[in-house]
Amino acid sequence: DGEVYDLLFSDAKATILRFKNTYKYNNSKFAPKPELKIYQEAKKRAEAYGEEVIVLMSSWSPAAYLKENDSIVGGASLKKDEDGNYMYDEYGQYWLELIQAYEDYGIPIDYISIQNECDFVADYDGCEFGMMETDTLASYSKAYLAVYEAISTMDDPPKMMGPETMTIDSTQLAAYMKEVFEKAPESVYGIAHHLYAGGTHETPNSYITHMLKIREDYPHLSKWQTEFYRGNVMQTVWIMHNSLTMENLNAYLYWDGVWALPGNIIGLDNPWTKWNFEKGYVVRDNYYAIRHFTEFIRPGYKRIDVAQTKDMDLLVSAYAPDSQDKMAVVVINKSDEDKLIQLNFSAYELESSETYISVCQEGYTQEDLYVPSGPLGEHQTILVPAQGIITMDLTGKANDDIVIKDGTGTKTKEDDSAVKVNKILDINNKVITIGEDNSEIWKDQKAEAIENVANGDHGASGEFKAVWSDEYLYIRVQVNDNTPDTSGTNYHDQDSVEVFINKDHTKPSKYGLGDQHYIINRDNIVTAGSGADLSKFQSIVTSDKQGYVVELAIPFKDFIPTKNGKLGFEIQINDSHRSGIRNYALKWSSTSLNTSQSLEGIGTLNLK
Repeated sequence: DGEVYDLLFSDAKATILRFKNTYKYNNSKFAPKPELKIYQEAKKRAEAYGEEVIVLMSSWSPAAYLKENDSIVGGASLKKDEDGNYMYDEYGQYWLELIQAYEDYGIPIDYISIQNECDFVADYDGCEFGMMETDTLASYSKAYLAVYEAISTMDDPPKMMGPETMTIDSTQLAAYMKEVFEKAPESVYGIAHHLYAGGTHETPNSYITHMLKIREDYPHLSKWQTEFYRGNVMQTVWIMHNSLTMENLNAYLYWDGVWALPGNIIGLDNPWTKWNFEKGYVVRDNYYAIRHFTEFIRPGYKRIDVAQTKDMDLLVSAYAPDSQDKMAVVVINKSDEDKLIQLNFSAYELESSETYISVCQEGYTQEDLYVPSGPLGEHQTILVPAQGIITMDLTGKANDDIVIKDGTGTKTKEDDSAVKVNKILDINNKVITIGEDNSEIWKDQKAEAIENVANGDHGASGEFKAVWSDEYLYIRVQVNDNTPDTSGTNYHDQDSVEVFINKDHTKPSKYGLGDQHYIINRDNIVTAGSGADLSKFQSIVTSDKQGYVVELAIPFKDFIPTKNGKLGFEIQINDSHRSGIRNYALKWSSTSLNTSQSLEGIGTLNLK
C-alpha cells in the first residue's frame, strides 16, 4: 500500500481527502480505521514537501434513526417527530457529534457537506432533500441551517459547503441554497456540485453556460467540483480546464482515488478472491490526466491571465503563487494536428523549465502518458502533439525591468548602455489588406517619429504606424523626401526603408531563429535580409506630395503573437540625394548602422 500512497500523495501530490461519513452506521464501536490510515499517510507525505492535507466530510446518509425509512439505504428523507415535524434539530446535533467523534479518533474535519447528491434518489446509502419542504421531503436549506446553528457552538467549526448536487445546473444550485443565503449567508464558505448532469463529458463545452453563471452568481465564494469520473484522458483534462477557467473553480475532486477493481484512478485487487496484478493494484489512465493539474499547481496558487491564441484547438491556463518564483502552465491540443507554440513571458524572467507530455492519439499506451520531456526549446517553443497535453513546471521571477503600465502612460527602465531609451509602441489588434484602402484603420493609430540620425546631417524625415493580426505585423511608413533616387548599386544606397524584427525581444548580438530583416526601396523592390520570409511577405509603395508611403505585411515567423506580447523592432530610412550613395540615414530606436548584423539597441513593440 506504500506505493499506492506514494502515487497519490507524493507523485500526484493530492492534498484534499473527501471522506464518506459513517458515524453511527451500526451498533459497533465507531472506528473509521481505513480513513485514519489514509489521512495519516497523506499527511505524512504532504508534510514532506511543506504542505497540509485537508478533509472534506460528506454524508451519503445520516444514521438510520434520523431517516424516514429507518435505514441508511435508499433515498428516503429525514424522519418526522411525533408532532409531524422534520427532525432538523436532531440532525444538527448529529452533525455536531460526528465532527467531534472523527476528531477524537484522529481525523480533523476542515469542511463539511451535509448531503452528497441531495437531489438524487439512491438505491444505496442516501438521503433526499427538497429545494423546499414538502410532505415527503425535508428542506435542504432548513437542514443546512440546523447544522450551522449546532456546529457554531464549537470553538473552531468546519467550514460548510453546499449543496453538493449531482448536477451543475446553476438554477438548481440556487434553488437549494435560496433560504440559506436569505437567512445566514455568512454560513456558506463555498459552492459544491458534481458534473453528472447539466452537461456531458462527451461534449465538455456543454457545461460552460452553467459554469459561467455560477462564477457570476458567487464571485466571492470558493467553488468546488467534488465528484466526477466520466470521460477519457482528453475529455477529463478539457473539463478540468473549463472548470478552472470558466467557473473559476478552486478545487476539483476526482471520483475515485482508490477503489476495488476496476477503480477509476487506482484499482485494488481483492486477495480473498482473485489476484489480478503482480503488485495488487493497477493505475488507470485518468491518474495521469489528473496529475497534469495536481503535481505543480499547488494550494495557494492563483490562476493568472493568459493571452490566449485564437487557435480554438488549443486550451492554455497558467498558475502561480504570490511569490511568483514558480509557475505552472497546462496546454491542451484537442486537434489531430501537431501545434508549435511559443510562450511569451512579457512579465516573467524565466530561469528553468521542465515539461511533461501526454499523447492520447489512437492506439496510445500508458507509456505515452505524462512523460518527462525536458526543458522548453530555444526561444521558449514547444511542440504540442495532436491529442496531447503538456504541463510545464517553470521557475523564475517577476521581472522588475519589464515595461509597466500605469495611469500616467507607458514607462520603460533606463538603459545606460543605449544612446537613447528604447521607445515603446502600443499597437491594436486590427487587420490590414495590403493594396487596399486602409486609411480608416491607420487614421486611429498613433504615429511614431523616425528621428535618430545614424548617418549624415540632413535629408529625409519620416514616421510609422503599426497594427497586428494573428499572422502579420503591418507597418505603414511615411517618408518625406523630394529627391527620389534608386540608382545606387547597393540597397542601402537607394531611397529605401529597412525593417528589423527580433521575435523574442532578447535583442541579441546576432540573428537567430525567427528574427527577420527586410529592405523595400522606393520602387517597391524587396531585398531579403537575414531570416526574411518572402513567400508570405507583402508590400506596396505609393508616391504622395511628401515623398512616398510604404505599407508592409510581415509574417510572424516561429512566433505566435499574443496580447501584451513584445517584439524587438527597428525601422530605418535610407536617403540618397540623387548621388547614387546613401547620404542620410534615420533610425527609430538606435543610431547604429549595424542592425543588419546585430539586433542590439533596437526598440520594442508592445502588442496591445
